[in-house]
Amino acid sequence: MTSKGYEVANHTSTHSSLRGMDPSKIQWELATAKKDMLQINAKAGMQTLALPYGKMPRDEAAKKALVSGSSGGSSYAHKAVFLAAWRPVMSPLTKADKKFAQGGSFCLFDPNELERVTPDGRNATSPGTLEYWISYFDKNSSLRYVSDGNVQVAAVPIALQNSVDEARAKAQGKILQFYGAGGSDGKKTGGGLSVG
Repeated sequence: MTSKGYEVANHTSTHSSLRGMDPSKIQWELATAKKDMLQINAKAGMQTLALPYGKMPRDEAAKKALVSGSSGGSSYAHKAVFLAAWRPVMSPLTKADKKFAQGGSFCLFDPNELERVTPDGRNATSPGTLEYWISYFDKNSSLRYVSDGNVQVAAVPIALQNSVDEARAKAQGKILQFYGAGGSDGKKTGGGLSVG
């Protein structure tokens, strides 16, 4: 998988629920899983964590242990933590305001609490499945993300311009490219607008 550019995510050593686990045990689970995987494949970075059963710990210290820690001489640092499947996560550039979450259809971006979308052809009409969301975005194509191919540029439909957190974009070193017609004020605009 790593030779094809895929990442191997951390998923703990014993697949135990982390819901009520203390921070030191969580660190053991995650550091041991990474150590064991690196013995199999030294290129397996394990920079993300998919929580067993999608269950977040209740304790704040335990939640912090999900992001980084060490145990038995092995350490880990996760850039993202994935919960169970349900709904797509909004862009990291969207304002952290629930009014932009399409009535709860989307999850606000938090790299330490990302929701997963998984395939399940048997339940294709159920929210949380890949098939459901493909159909949703077919019906709501204006909400799909469209990339211009430049990783430094975040392309955003003009109609969604008021949902963008420009300070967050600037902090990430992104140039904002607004495209399309029909801004949030309903006026037609030509081509696009760049903010950088």
